[in-house]
Amino acid sequence: MESFHIIDGEFCVAEEFGPFLLNFDKSGNLKEVYDVFVDGVKLLSPDNPNEANPG
Repeated sequence: MESFHIIDGEFCVAEEFGPFLLNFDKSGNLKEVYDVFVDGVKLLSPDNPNEANPG
């Protein structure tokens, strides 16, 4: 986890391995997962779970 922000009782978590921005409601339920884009291109970490990981 890179960062944690509380906004109007809900919270957002910036996660480094996607990277993703995760939005949770006041009860802790995941509401939305946002991808990260740089100059219009989706940013993917080498540790992204959707990337092939050789042996």
